Amino acid sequence: MQPTGSHDELEAEVAAVARIEAAHLAHVRSARRYATGLAEEASFLSEEGPRETEAESGDEDGESAAEAATARAASARAVLAWKRVRELEAAGRALAFGRITGDDGDMYVGRMSVIDGDRVHLIDWRAAAAVPFYRATPLEPLGVAHRRHLHYTDGELTNYSDEVFDADALLTARQLRGEAALLADLARRTDGRMKSVVATIQAEQDAVIRASERGPLLVQGGPGTGKTVVALHRAAYLLYADRAALAETGVLIVGPSPEFLTYISDVLPSLGESGVVSMTVDQLHPGVRPVPDAAPERAALKGSAAMIKFLDAAVADRQRTPTT
Repeated sequence: MQPTGSHDELEAEVAAVARIEAAHLAHVRSARRYATGLAEEASFLSEEGPRETEAESGDEDGESAAEAATARAASARAVLAWKRVRELEAAGRALAFGRITGDDGDMYVGRMSVIDGDRVHLIDWRAAAAVPFYRATPLEPLGVAHRRHLHYTDGELTNYSDEVFDADALLTARQLRGEAALLADLARRTDGRMKSVVATIQAEQDAVIRASERGPLLVQGGPGTGKTVVALHRAAYLLYADRAALAETGVLIVGPSPEFLTYISDVLPSLGESGVVSMTVDQLHPGVRPVPDAAPERAALKGSAAMIKFLDAAVADRQRTPTT
């Protein structure tokens, strides 16, 4: 695929991406310094606190408990800070995957936000401001005149593809149109593991990922239509949009086999989310292991149409209509 614009334009994009990555690396270094400071504070409190308590014979039990609680809180803050460092480092390079141009100028969209003071280098793909990148069409441009997908080779920006929604600019634009970015991305996937599709999410997929409904969300589709990868991106979106609540309850991904969980294991870390638990069904209850049913008659029953009716009745008997 040849560059869709001039060499100078590609070089300008390379420079812009370099600025984004430099700001991100500065953020990583700052986060590491902060986490190191918290870890040192936690270590000091956990080591020195008990000694001071023992040396001061007049200390009350309540004061000792307060010091222990302070040490535990400091340790928890350090753990969270280092978790954030790991998430930032896991994002790696090639953070920016697209740019949209509208009435407010250019805005780069990527796998996480990169902000330096008052300057926004990169918008997180999950932010509301990034919605037009995924949903703009010639009929409904959503204020977008031009959308660009950035293409990388081994972490280096080597190409881009454009979609132009402005009628005047369309007459002179040299570009790859429509689904070219998606097809180019699919052609590059060869390592046998599922990758994030955050750069090429389609409008229908984006609607599922950002669905506002609470409670269970059923996604249906044929084999290979992207159900699993959309579900993973929805998990990342929910962690972004409702992090405080999910920090208390956590996120659990249940897969059919260890091989499947290995296959999808790179997706969420590449989106900056590492605090998700993955399990197979048989791991949900520790100590309980499913075994094949050796009785042929029971195996035949479980695979019969009668079993479907039985399960339907069991589900209907246990279903409850939410009251709130």
